[in-house]
Amino acid sequence: MLKLIQYEGTPYSKLSFKNIQLLPLYYFFPEDIIKAHPKEFQSIPRNPKNILRDKKVFDYVESMEFAVKVCDIVSAAVWHFLDIRASMKSFSADDPIWRLIYNVEWYREVLEKAHYIYTPAYLFSKIDYDLPYTPWPVYQFGYIQTLPIVMEKHNLLEIMDCVKKHRCFEDFEDNVDSLQKKAFEAQWWHEQTKHPQYSLEEYENNQADEIDYSADVEEKVVSQETINEFTATLDDTDKRILELRMEGRTYEEIAKEVGFKTPSAVQKRIKKIGAAYQKHTETDIGYD
Repeated sequence: MLKLIQYEGTPYSKLSFKNIQLLPLYYFFPEDIIKAHPKEFQSIPRNPKNILRDKKVFDYVESMEFAVKVCDIVSAAVWHFLDIRASMKSFSADDPIWRLIYNVEWYREVLEKAHYIYTPAYLFSKIDYDLPYTPWPVYQFGYIQTLPIVMEKHNLLEIMDCVKKHRCFEDFEDNVDSLQKKAFEAQWWHEQTKHPQYSLEEYENNQADEIDYSADVEEKVVSQETINEFTATLDDTDKRILELRMEGRTYEEIAKEVGFKTPSAVQKRIKKIGAAYQKHTETDIGYD
């Protein structure tokens, strides 16, 4: 049994924990991303259970600042792999595309299902050691593989196409710091941080039937070796498509590079690669 320090007389396992679902995403970030942020963000222990042993760290993880930073990083990764030729900052905060990329729970759910990240309950019940940083290729590959699933599941392509055709006044570079955007973003984050409160004990009990605690669960988490083994099975064209996507190139740019007639042909090829990856890793991400 983990000996937890007391926080105002209450064991940490009994404390309310509102940002618990963001922690697996934090541990998925590469070291360079984490080191580019303030000291408090960098100083979160690589051993998840040490968060429960330090009052100052626990309070920071529960803060709005931590939640905003995690969501900003995830949305930036999603934006990087969307086929949009514009700065993320040039879209108004109440734009549908802006809202879509900040639905972090959608991406967390698929990354977890694809074994790129642990479940929160697994982090705190099974891991009591320092987690390594995620290599950049694994991080990029995770979004390349899972983003098409989220896009299709929530019909995002149709929504994005509509938004692109009907841009509003706020969606331009000279208005990135407008009062309208700032007011909306303040209200947005106020609403987003009203998460339900969980005790760690309650969270683990609620998820007990959903988690496979067998010895090989940890081995299923995607590693650099897993990706290397899979990419070795691809032909040169598919390897090049993945390389270009990892660079953030658009479907149109990739089509020209590899000689495809249309951007949609590239999109279909990426789905085919995703289905092959799903079969290779014996996972069910959602590809047909």
